[in-house]
Amino acid sequence: MIQDLPIADRPVRLLLISRKWFCDDPSCSLKVFTERYDWLAPHSRRTLRAEHILRQIAFSTSCLAAEKIAQAIHLLLLKSFFLRFLMKSIAKIRLNLQKIAIFY
Repeated sequence: MIQDLPIADRPVRLLLISRKWFCDDPSCSLKVFTERYDWLAPHSRRTLRAEHILRQIAFSTSCLAAEKIAQAIHLLLLKSFFLRFLMKSIAKIRLNLQKIAIFY
């Protein structure tokens, strides 16, 4: 199940069935290929637009306030989610800054 932004104050969960292809060639490095979507990151449980909104909420408020805001817009998430989400986002930012510093 994939979580998306609510519609008309109703929570939205998407059941996504993607196609898989298998490669029988022994020289092939990837044995299983799956269908990818531009609105969903690989192995993600939320759409990119839901992640964007959650990132804005997490970076603009405290985790306790973010939990209340998320519940008000029918995204059932706990404050611990926002803590993990912030830590992952900060780690990605640091990695990108290190890449920029190396190329500079």
